Amino acid sequence: MRSVARFLSWLGRWVLQPLLVIAVLVGGFLGANRLAGMRAEPPKASDVEYAPLVRVASVSVERVPVHVRGNGTLRALNRIQIVAQVGGRIVTVHDGLRPGGRFGAGETLVEIEKDDYKLAVVEAEANLVTANAVLEVQQAEAQTATDEWNRLNPDEPVPPLVARAPQIAEATARVTAAQAKLDMAELSLKRTTISLALGGRVLSESVDVGQVVAPNQVLATAYRVDDLEVPVPVETDELGWIKLPGDGDVEADGARGSLAAVYCIYGQEILELRGRVMRLAGEVDETSRMAHVVVRVETDGLTPAQLQRVLPGLFVDVEIVAGVLDDVVRLPRAVVRENGIVWVVVEDRIQYVRPTVVRAHGDDLLVRGLADGARVVRSDLEVVTDGMKVRVAE
Repeated sequence: MRSVARFLSWLGRWVLQPLLVIAVLVGGFLGANRLAGMRAEPPKASDVEYAPLVRVASVSVERVPVHVRGNGTLRALNRIQIVAQVGGRIVTVHDGLRPGGRFGAGETLVEIEKDDYKLAVVEAEANLVTANAVLEVQQAEAQTATDEWNRLNPDEPVPPLVARAPQIAEATARVTAAQAKLDMAELSLKRTTISLALGGRVLSESVDVGQVVAPNQVLATAYRVDDLEVPVPVETDELGWIKLPGDGDVEADGARGSLAAVYCIYGQEILELRGRVMRLAGEVDETSRMAHVVVRVETDGLTPAQLQRVLPGLFVDVEIVAGVLDDVVRLPRAVVRENGIVWVVVEDRIQYVRPTVVRAHGDDLLVRGLADGARVVRSDLEVVTDGMKVRVAE
């Protein structure tokens, strides 16, 4: 019995247990394969291309006027000193001969008492009459002496002393001197009335009725209201755009300088004046490295009220019309990327374009190298590649 029990124990340990383990492994393997065969195959992911949404702006090729902008201070082209050429007591002063006052061309500004000068004219006229009378007497005596000499000495020339040539020459000189004194007296009388051939505006004065003035005394200082200019500092690079008198290629203006607009700002009101470039200052400013373009300001057509406010010393803005650029595209600076690249959408893909910048124009750039109607990307993207697909926002 023990032998049978040992045999059965050995059989269970070394035969049945391994067979049971193998059966379990085989069953697990077969069950796993069956379950794997029953599992549905997951769908394949489709290839989706990344296409960000962008905003674009269509650009157009156009003809753009070029303006050079600056500012400066109005100043009088010429300052005129009103001077008394003769002395005397002042009897009349123009109402406008006060600081800020205005006067017209030919108007009497100051009148000096005339009595002394009228008397001087009368005296000079009398001296001239006397000198002419002396000359006539000498000429008559010379004629008589000449006739007597010819009767007594018909074949001999008349000597100068007989013809009273020295006396006649002296009398003629006295007539000339008397005429000159009369002219001087009349001129002095005329100078008692002081006026200017052109209208102006008074800067300062030191004259009043009753005041006695001396010859060559300064009575007032004025300037011509139609002789104003403004020096405008500009970058030296801008000088190539500005036309100066004598260049000879300013459209419709022959050899005249570029036109300009001068803006006088009074709070919320702006007065626009016309101007024209007349010349360049003699040198470039050593500190700022700026050149100064001098613009002549035109005041024709202004009303008296407007003209009253156009004053030397006023700070003004100036815009010089410097020509026209053809076949250029105006681009905002923000759409120009690093290295001067512009993103353009062509058939829903980005293309890199590097246009040529012709000129900076305020907040825009004027460029060449973009087609008319090109769609320029305005949006900012973190990752961009040439040829990348995008979606355009309507």
